[in-house]
Amino acid sequence: MSRCSDLPRESLRKYGKLIGRNAGVGCALSFCLVVGLGIAGVVWCVETGADAINQLSMEEMWSTKGGRQEYEIRTAMDKHHNVAEEDEDQVTLAIYIKGKDEWEGADILRPDALIDTFELYKGWFDDMDVTTSFNTTWTPHELCLRGSTPDLPDGLVLPCLMLSPFDCFSEHVAVTPPSWQGLDYYMGSDPEVAAGFWPLAGYSYRPSMHDFDAEGLKAVMQPGCKWWLDFVVWKPENLLVAVSWDNSTGPGQETILSTEQHAWYMFYDKAKNAQSRLQLVKNVSSPAHFVDDFNEAVDLHVAKFKSLTRLSTQETNFWL
Repeated sequence: MSRCSDLPRESLRKYGKLIGRNAGVGCALSFCLVVGLGIAGVVWCVETGADAINQLSMEEMWSTKGGRQEYEIRTAMDKHHNVAEEDEDQVTLAIYIKGKDEWEGADILRPDALIDTFELYKGWFDDMDVTTSFNTTWTPHELCLRGSTPDLPDGLVLPCLMLSPFDCFSEHVAVTPPSWQGLDYYMGSDPEVAAGFWPLAGYSYRPSMHDFDAEGLKAVMQPGCKWWLDFVVWKPENLLVAVSWDNSTGPGQETILSTEQHAWYMFYDKAKNAQSRLQLVKNVSSPAHFVDDFNEAVDLHVAKFKSLTRLSTQETNFWL
């Protein structure tokens, strides 16, 4: 019994000894083995007509062939991942806010600056429905990126994927869908209720921008801002530009002193993903032209918001 158990170890010892003393021979033999297997594989593919390259995704390769998990993975890939063309553009608005006139070069991570610019931030949603040449009216919450979960009639509509300093504050609830706002205020009614809905993280019970001075506001943003999922946190480095840090307390304990710019990132969905997500709730004038209809709506919304930012730049103390 002991001899059998020692056989693999003894074989590996002799193999290692052989390779160690004859490294060149070992390398040559390994190379010939790899090349030989490759040629044999190519010959087999040619004779049988099989694909030389495995067409399965990584997820499918780790599932049992013919099993339920393989079926679920393929369904998810066909309905969501594979519906978007590889060359389909992801439209994203990246907006950087900085002061002008008396605010030029000044710290704009202050309550008065954030409160002023929040009105423009809401403008991405307020009265921003657009109607295309296909005679379809689209809302911002239909156009924005909200994942792949299908919307249900009279169901919960999830918030858009947007990054900004406003994620840290209760005012952000104003730009979420009405159905989410109802749930959000319900979660905020009692800490135990909110805990029962984890990992959802509401906005209405976060601190208000109006309740802080500049130092208090920076302290709120210091650990980062949660998204509507409790475990997703946007770090200050994701939201602030030209930041000055106080490093006197040591590595890993830096604090924000000031920032001359902050950033907003607004993401639009891809047409094919939106078609899958909205199929139960959106009636379009020409279903066969959904992609063209959706892409035109995105272009109209982008142009409308850009016009709003140009007007705001003329009327406020901030460049956008």
